[in-house]
Amino acid sequence: MHRIVVAAILALVPLLCVSAEVQPADEVTVKEAQLLAEVGDLKGALPLLFRVLRQGPSEEVRSDAREHLQELGLTAQEIFQLDPATLKPEDAEKLYARLVSAHAQRKRDELDLEYARDLLHAAIAPRATSAGEIQVDVQPKDVAKALELLLNLALSDKGHESSRKAQKTLEEMGIAGPKVDLVRKEIVEGKLSPQFQDEMVCAACLHRLEKYREWVDEQDQDAEHLLRRRVAQRAGGALFKFLQKQYAQSPQFKQAAPQLSIWVEQTAPRRVDEKF
Repeated sequence: MHRIVVAAILALVPLLCVSAEVQPADEVTVKEAQLLAEVGDLKGALPLLFRVLRQGPSEEVRSDAREHLQELGLTAQEIFQLDPATLKPEDAEKLYARLVSAHAQRKRDELDLEYARDLLHAAIAPRATSAGEIQVDVQPKDVAKALELLLNLALSDKGHESSRKAQKTLEEMGIAGPKVDLVRKEIVEGKLSPQFQDEMVCAACLHRLEKYREWVDEQDQDAEHLLRRRVAQRAGGALFKFLQKQYAQSPQFKQAAPQLSIWVEQTAPRRVDEKF
């Protein structure tokens, strides 16, 4: 019996070794370069990424290094041709200065995107009245400011992640195609049309409804999550009824309809003659 137990333990040793194995050196190098880039040390990050790109043992790790080099602001042509070790000092300084500037711009864009989204959500705020109905408070100037920031990011020719996220946010509000120029014109004139403002309100309510749905779907059973679920069910049901009443014909509401089935069930009238 003792020999059987020993043999079983020895058989597990290779598996334990594999599970405890550290990450491959090149993957660690890429992560190190990422961390250096995040704090602005591009002189430290660039040589590491190029080393992995040229000498990495797998296509996956080389592709990872290439992707990070592109995120730092290098073009595909530069990645193909460059070798930081062979650059003249003055050329290296110009390159690093350009990339540092691009890095700072990306950070500013990220902050602008976060601010614009927060401002938009604060500027269009659905709330329950004392009668249990929904009222939406709108601050037109703040809405216009948020839209201006989002449009500037979405139309940026840099093509960064913040631009794509800004485009997605605007598309969710129905702002795409020819409507982009119409909205920009309204912002310049300092007045949003009632129709467009209604569309913004609908989009904001749908966004809030999605947050409530996330709360309802949470699986945790502790007191805090159970309370949040009850709040979401009550507030979400009222908000869904408001949308049904005010925006049933809105293209945004119709498009979101397949994802709103949970609220159809939540707000369905209960039978009063049911026996328990």
